[in-house]
Amino acid sequence: MFGSQVLEIAIGLIFIYLLLSLFASAINEMIASLFSLRGKNLISALKIMLENSDWVDKFYDDPHIKKLSIRPIMNKVGLKTPPSFISKETFSKTFLRLLKTGEQVESAIPSLKKGIEENFNHDSLKILKDFVEEAGENIEEFQQKLEDWYDEMMRQATEWYRSKVRFILFVVGVIIAISVNANTIQIVKKLSINPETRQALVNAAEQLHAQGKENVLPPENDNRDFKEKIDDLSAKANQVLELTSTYSVLGIGWGEENVGKIKNIWDVLFLAAGWLITAFAISLGAPFWYDMLGRVVSIRSAAKTKSGS
Repeated sequence: MFGSQVLEIAIGLIFIYLLLSLFASAINEMIASLFSLRGKNLISALKIMLENSDWVDKFYDDPHIKKLSIRPIMNKVGLKTPPSFISKETFSKTFLRLLKTGEQVESAIPSLKKGIEENFNHDSLKILKDFVEEAGENIEEFQQKLEDWYDEMMRQATEWYRSKVRFILFVVGVIIAISVNANTIQIVKKLSINPETRQALVNAAEQLHAQGKENVLPPENDNRDFKEKIDDLSAKANQVLELTSTYSVLGIGWGEENVGKIKNIWDVLFLAAGWLITAFAISLGAPFWYDMLGRVVSIRSAAKTKSGS
């Protein structure tokens, strides 16, 4: 019985974390779109990779790359947005086009060597010269090595971006936790003494998880239109508002009963501790909490089956 109660509390808490994380992710996507965070991260990665800012600027001036930068709504308001994603094939073809300077295919390697020596230095020069030597006279082999190098750098750039996102999500999480008074300590305390609310949250959590990952979580590479992201943010905001009104018994929200409880510095510290725990949970991201919800729901189902057999 006690184990079942603990699992129900965990499911209820994870469900709340998931909804708040989805809201925070929608806010993060708006920030990422408005400030072109993915595109700027990609530019930074290319500058580190190639060690030549001027050449990277020339790369982005190529018509094929410029076409990838078009964002109808952003362009209408005069905001320039670098592409958030460039495929390895587009990168390698643009790289070769910029360095071969119109030479014939049979003289591509000599032209390539000349372009590399004129445009790069330091480690990038050595790496690119090694690629040329290893490829021999085979331009396709050089292109493949270039694409593999780009892939490796993009994996590293993805980790850099995720670190930035975690920080943004934590800051957004603090704001959300305070705005809706999502105090983890208070929520756990209330869940432990409210079996009806606990069961309602468990039912809602199971229904949400049953919708499937693709229907609950935003796409990993979110290339949706800006308007779609605004609509998604609005929908997630409504979910959070519904959460604060439906489950106000958990102490979520800023009703008079919650405001009246703040009487001294210890009450403030209690609130701050609960908010920080919630903010940290939000920073872990919606995918983490969706997967965690699935695991705990499975454990609970298995426990119920075992106890019933």
